Amino acid sequence: MDISSLHLFSAARKNNWESEAAWTLRSIVRSSEHPKQSPESFIQAKDIIDISKFMDKSGNLKWNIPEGKWTILRIGHVNAGQKNGPAPPEGTGWECDKHSESGSKAQFAGYIGRLNNGPLKGGLLDGMLMDSWEYYTQTWTSKMESEFAENTGYQLRKWLPAVFGYVVNNQKTTSRFLRDWRGVTHLVFHTYTHNPRTVWLPSRHFFWIGKYRNTIFAQTNLVKIKNIDNPIKANE
Repeated sequence: MDISSLHLFSAARKNNWESEAAWTLRSIVRSSEHPKQSPESFIQAKDIIDISKFMDKSGNLKWNIPEGKWTILRIGHVNAGQKNGPAPPEGTGWECDKHSESGSKAQFAGYIGRLNNGPLKGGLLDGMLMDSWEYYTQTWTSKMESEFAENTGYQLRKWLPAVFGYVVNNQKTTSRFLRDWRGVTHLVFHTYTHNPRTVWLPSRHFFWIGKYRNTIFAQTNLVKIKNIDNPIKANE
């Protein structure tokens, strides 16, 4: 076996953290969920410090670092780099922010909304078919922190290292946080994008064809299809 690179960490890494943190669409591994690791390699929540206020407008960190060994995480969010498809060149563009009402409305207004207010104006657009799931994953939106606090009752920021694989306090506590994290990402998606009657067109028919098997979203399939008139299971 050839190995091109090897990256070792002094801090413990959460087993299967990429899927538990919703970075990938692979199923969550339930067996051997908590490998044996030294508690000394875990990060304690009480030791996590938000140093955002020490960064200037140019992105430079100006902080008198307390004595000890520190790991600094610089966290931001950018376009995920995903484009819609399959679509003709004139209909291809960046995926919208599916975790926000404004992103979902912008996507609808630029596509189906143009038909509804143009050639199909006057009620000629009777319904819409949403076919499958092709946009991979999304882990952030501009209001993610407020959405998380509102739906879980605690603040997100101190737990963000767990989203990047670190074990905070212990494996079990980290798993519970990541369960909340996936739950909120699920909630905002199904509130703003998978709830077309609220966000897009009231009193119209909506159809969804797709698979409902992935475990990235924490809720059940019934939650995923509750706002769809005719959910249809795709062939495997």
